[in-house]
Amino acid sequence: MTCVEDNPNWNEGESADLDDEESDYGGESLDRTALSVRGTVLVPILFSMIPQLLAGEDWRHRRAGLMAISIIGEGCIQVLTPNLDKVMQMILPMFRDPHERVRWATCNAVGQLATDFGPIFQMRYHYQVLEAIITVMDDENNPRVQSHAAAAIINFCDHCEPKIMEPFLPVLLQKLDQLLKQGKMIVLEQAITAVAAIADCVKEKFTPFYDNFMPFFKNVLLNATDEAYSKLRGKSMEAISLLAVAVGIETFSKDAKEVLDALLAIQAGPLDELQVPFLQQAWARLCKALGKEFVPYLAALVPSLLLSANLPADLKVVKESEAHMLDEEKWKRLTYDDDKFVAINMSRVQEKSAALTMLYWLADELEDSFFPYVDKLLPVCSESLRFYHFEQVRTASASLMPCILKATTEYLRHNPQTNIETQVQALFQQVINSLLESIANEPNLEVLIALLNSLQSSFMIIGKRYMNTQEFAKLKTTLEQLINKFLKKRELFQQRIQEEETEAHYDITAINLHCDVFIKIGELVAKTIELCGVDILSFVTDICSVYKNFLGENARMQEQYIAVYIFNNLVEYGEDSAQPIYQSWIPYIVQMINSEHPALRKIVVHGISLLAEFSQTLFPQILAINRLNAAIVSKNSREKYYIVATHAAIACVGQIIEFYPSRIDLHQVLPIWLSYLPVTEATEEAPEIYQQLCSLFLKHTEIILGENFANLPLLLQLFANVMGTPLCSSDTSQTMISIIKQMQADFPGELMQQAWVTLSPVQQEKLHCVL
Repeated sequence: MTCVEDNPNWNEGESADLDDEESDYGGESLDRTALSVRGTVLVPILFSMIPQLLAGEDWRHRRAGLMAISIIGEGCIQVLTPNLDKVMQMILPMFRDPHERVRWATCNAVGQLATDFGPIFQMRYHYQVLEAIITVMDDENNPRVQSHAAAAIINFCDHCEPKIMEPFLPVLLQKLDQLLKQGKMIVLEQAITAVAAIADCVKEKFTPFYDNFMPFFKNVLLNATDEAYSKLRGKSMEAISLLAVAVGIETFSKDAKEVLDALLAIQAGPLDELQVPFLQQAWARLCKALGKEFVPYLAALVPSLLLSANLPADLKVVKESEAHMLDEEKWKRLTYDDDKFVAINMSRVQEKSAALTMLYWLADELEDSFFPYVDKLLPVCSESLRFYHFEQVRTASASLMPCILKATTEYLRHNPQTNIETQVQALFQQVINSLLESIANEPNLEVLIALLNSLQSSFMIIGKRYMNTQEFAKLKTTLEQLINKFLKKRELFQQRIQEEETEAHYDITAINLHCDVFIKIGELVAKTIELCGVDILSFVTDICSVYKNFLGENARMQEQYIAVYIFNNLVEYGEDSAQPIYQSWIPYIVQMINSEHPALRKIVVHGISLLAEFSQTLFPQILAINRLNAAIVSKNSREKYYIVATHAAIACVGQIIEFYPSRIDLHQVLPIWLSYLPVTEATEEAPEIYQQLCSLFLKHTEIILGENFANLPLLLQLFANVMGTPLCSSDTSQTMISIIKQMQADFPGELMQQAWVTLSPVQQEKLHCVL
């Protein structure tokens, strides 16, 4: 990596770079090493060398040290994260290095670390990094350093919170404005994108700076028509659209027509291949910025997108002896034989993928306004689901399917007089059949998850009305096949991991993907039960029994979680018909109340609440209360990670008391429940708990007050603390006031005075104001 030649033309850009093959090979090898052996082995070795490189007299050594840090971040993230302070102490002084190529490498390192370690990197080092980048933007003698400083800003913005960037906006945007006015091509592209990235980061906070930049970007869009400026013009499309989304329609409206007309003219003319993705993404963002005001432009835009989305695969057979003649940037090898292979035109594939993605953005944003294009889009999507040459095409097509249904149902909702019921039914069946067929045949697990997401969204959009036993039967068959594949794969993977085979690391990665599919199937089943209730039960009984097996301790937390989610929906939406399915689950659910995982504990407690409400004949109230009590009083129950689950458990005990007053010992349980108070964190359950307190007081006044009114001071303190706060609803506050007034009327004055003096002056003043 130190084998780099000095190049007097370096500042002219990448096109002027010399062929430093050894350095490139060294970087590629280091990247592969970092990804394979990981940080525990590599970092100690490498960082025994990097300080010497950074302190070397030869600029090539200093550059190599910085490039090494840039390269290994992704592969060594776990080891480097706790040592970032030490790494940054090495990097930051290099912004002041006397050699421009070292300063360039410093910008490169900071940009890559911002990507690999964001958002921690941005939170920890924003001041030092942004101040340093702003400084090197003044390096007018080295425009390539200026350009890479702007590129580092783009990377920094990706994982940056707006509040971090906001204080730097005036000086940073002033520097970028100066770079734009320099007019050097090598700087312009990155500076334009950096402004756009900042706008995308800070959103409406960019509004005061909008007029400083939009005229420049429009000028590029309208006048940079020469082929040499193709990429620059694309960057201007990107920037204009990002600024429009950031500042909103009120600010952008004055420029909207001019921009949209210019883009339409570009769309209608011979398209520059380089500008196509910029153009399509700009259309999508502008649609988001303008909303319904974008609809008039659909007629000119959608037909060309449909043509691109419907492009077939461009394949050709190439002899191995002619492979050197193939443009590898345009063509990708797919299959091999002894002396020939099949290649696919990737530029056409990417055009198809980009068009489908843009159609998704348009349909998702415009909903019913997109309805006129549904009939033409559906066959394109159905066919593209079988485009096995490129995963992104299938993912985009899958995402479009629910949008097609949404556009149709929203159109029907806004035009109820339109008789398209038959069309909706046919459309729904086409969408579901296409998705189920693709799910059954999809080889890529990430695409499979996207397909399952789309199927679930389609069910939720269309509702129970258009679903019938035919769809239920197809769903059952498809999901059972997937689950059986998962179970076989899981068993095989676990066997390999236990045997500590050399491929164990890859098996863990693979089982994680299969587990994600299994969890997605469980979510889909649970949502379908929620939607269809008892009508779906006979079709999912066997599937549910599989998920019951994942309630045990040997299952992963995510697998347990989705099993509990299915249980909860069976209880809530399955009515009495679901009881034979979930009855045998109940002991496992009760056992899991004390799970060490906060999210799992929370959903289990929710399940206990549902069981108490909807299945009183099966509810084990005493066992449930004992388990809930153990969770509430455990030593970690009030820690921030468990507090939501704890509040849910307190509310659940209160609910059990309200539902089963004749089946429990109120004199024993009510005082215990009262001892759980106060709850002081504003969780979702807090208002419910204080509403329960009022309800239980009104129903069981003597028990709540305790012997000799011992709990009266506590009640007054609780009421005083929570009234008028997020812990308590306005209705509950009024109930509390009524209770106190009733106590003043019914109880001896001396008793109330004794309780009153236990309150703090602030509490007394608060009650005085409301009584």
